[in-house]
Amino acid sequence: PPNQWTGADLIAWIQELRELGRSPATCNLKLAAVSSFFTFCQRHYLIAGSDGRPAPLAEHNPALAPERTSIPPYNRATHLDPDQIRRLLGAPDRSTAIGARDFAILLAYVYTGRRSSEIRRLRWDDIRVQPDRVFYTWTGKGRTGRTDELPAPVYRAIVAYHQLAGRTLATDDFVFVATVGRSDRPLSIQTVNQIVKRTAAAAGLDPTRIHTHTLRHSAAMLRRQLTDDLQEIQSFLNHASIATTQVYLQRLDRRTDDRWSEIETLLSDQEINK
Repeated sequence: PPNQWTGADLIAWIQELRELGRSPATCNLKLAAVSSFFTFCQRHYLIAGSDGRPAPLAEHNPALAPERTSIPPYNRATHLDPDQIRRLLGAPDRSTAIGARDFAILLAYVYTGRRSSEIRRLRWDDIRVQPDRVFYTWTGKGRTGRTDELPAPVYRAIVAYHQLAGRTLATDDFVFVATVGRSDRPLSIQTVNQIVKRTAAAAGLDPTRIHTHTLRHSAAMLRRQLTDDLQEIQSFLNHASIATTQVYLQRLDRRTDDRWSEIETLLSDQEINK
């Protein structure tokens, strides 16, 4: 029963997970889930106490005892270079409704840099077509909706997908759906990730190293190649702090070394290069 668990029990469990080879991030995630469960037991689940009065199912949270492993933010972040992005976008069969949908949603992530839910939960009435530009309103990270320009290639891809699928959209229909007959349910996060990985494999890329958020990283690095203005990139990514943007870019950036070949020449007669 939850009221009999101790901090020592949770410490032993986390240690067992580590010995089984679970990553620090996985251990932290599981511990956070268990902590949420005990918090629920404390605040919202009552049982009859020994005196017959209502009492919480758990009087304390033993999941607070194990120390979380400190993990650098974006430590495992990766991105695709322009050539890899071109290969990815060239993989879907755009002559089919599913292929056109996959192309449109991948293009949306690459151009906008939005998080998974911010694109897959778009509804048709979130898109506003003006005479010379198209705008879309999105919501994410608990913030109120923000309206940005929807890049023209993305809007054209969305329209092409809808035409090919024969979809007649009502204002509250989701833009991206699993099947033509279901407009009231958006693509799940798992489905979008499967689309990304399936398309990556078709493009000859390693699907084990690519997921939906990789496209956000890639969008950030494309912008980084075009500007050094951190405030512009911060606004593009919708980061609350410019410090977050700096860390984000530093984790993604891989410093190249243009001098190593010259060093090799200098050491060419040394044993080290044999």
